[in-house]
Amino acid sequence: MRPRPESVVTGHENTDLDAFAACVAAQQLAVAEGRDAPILVLGRRLQPSLHRFLGLHRTRFPATRADDLDLGAVRELTVCDTRSRSRVRHVEPILARRDAGEAVHLRVFDHHPPPPDPLEGDVDVHQPIGAVTSLLVLRLLAAGARIDAAEASLYSLAIHADTGSLRHVTTQPDDAQALAELLRLGARTQLVGRILDAPPSEVQRALIRTLLDEATPVALDALAGRPAMIGLAPRPKKAEGLNRAVEEWAGLTDSPVAIAVFHRARGTTSDVTLVARSRSAAVDVGALLRGFGGGGHAGAAAARQKNTDPEAVRRRLAEALCALPPPRLRVASMMTRDVRALTRDVSLGDAAERLRRWGVTGAPVTETAANERLVGVISTGDVERAAREGRLALPIASCMTHDPITVSPELPLVAAIDRMARRNVGRLPVVDAAGALVGIVSRSDALRFLYGEERA
Repeated sequence: MRPRPESVVTGHENTDLDAFAACVAAQQLAVAEGRDAPILVLGRRLQPSLHRFLGLHRTRFPATRADDLDLGAVRELTVCDTRSRSRVRHVEPILARRDAGEAVHLRVFDHHPPPPDPLEGDVDVHQPIGAVTSLLVLRLLAAGARIDAAEASLYSLAIHADTGSLRHVTTQPDDAQALAELLRLGARTQLVGRILDAPPSEVQRALIRTLLDEATPVALDALAGRPAMIGLAPRPKKAEGLNRAVEEWAGLTDSPVAIAVFHRARGTTSDVTLVARSRSAAVDVGALLRGFGGGGHAGAAAARQKNTDPEAVRRRLAEALCALPPPRLRVASMMTRDVRALTRDVSLGDAAERLRRWGVTGAPVTETAANERLVGVISTGDVERAAREGRLALPIASCMTHDPITVSPELPLVAAIDRMARRNVGRLPVVDAAGALVGIVSRSDALRFLYGEERA
């Protein structure tokens, strides 16, 4: 006879480290609040990183499958890391009894945007945060729960996995706070490399090669013309590790947005799995894939579609990406308009004195005072080199940088900042369509934007 638990906790069907760790934390929280710990129910599929973790810790963190339980007696259900009913089909019999009026208490802990099929819990805790495990860890600490080294290591590993070690755009201060507390409680940092940084499998390497070969670039206004990549690849029968393959592929393409269309033939049509990653604040792939029946975070999302054509899905993705609005802020909104410039006939000695007096390390150079067409830039390094060589009497034009990197006032600010970082330059002259100098955007402008001090 199968066990008949009264209380269970589960995550989404494709269980990852964050979902599993959040379930373990929910068990601990129940005990801290004076309730019995619920039975942990796994989804139908496990992510490879969770497989690797359980290979060492299965007896320490016991869990079971829904098919191995009789769910007819469940009176308390806790769902972690999703609010989407379609993502917890393995516990649908419990939800169906609740719909029918039976007394089933539902708790939901999640950090995703609202899905089209939301679960309405009696207790509904949602917070936009990098990892739902962080949310639960902070609740455990507030409740005075004891977290041992193994638990701290699991929670730490899950937060690293879901926040990209605090690098994803969804990361919040609470994620960092939870990680710091877990380190204090004995989290083993060596697990992060052992579990998360394992080399790709042969199947994953084959997927990466196919995605590189079958990728289509899509130039986006939202990315100031830089391309998003959409790749096609056959989905293996045992579809594990797709996320890792996409992350490796995205890194190799150096594209800010990468979306993989994995397809598996079903007669004359195909089942399609979409996996998306974004490193740009301008493209929220979670919102994008909600239009394809999926969802996720701004930086990571997934969706599944049945009985469709992969090429048609790729075309729809390209159309949806191209329809995204361009970034609101342009270079013109942040640039300095009152630019201190030099003319090409000024001597290097005079240029050195003016740069010193103005307190800057460089300046744009125009044709003449009347003709403001940009012809170059001069830096204190150029002037110092000229001084060592005894050339201070020569005009600026003799050692300035010709054909400098420039930007348009209408260029999205995020694109200008990206260009500045890629070229390792401290300032970008802003020129109009005729090539006349109209402003300058500097590192300090970029930093002011990045840290939230936007100009109107």
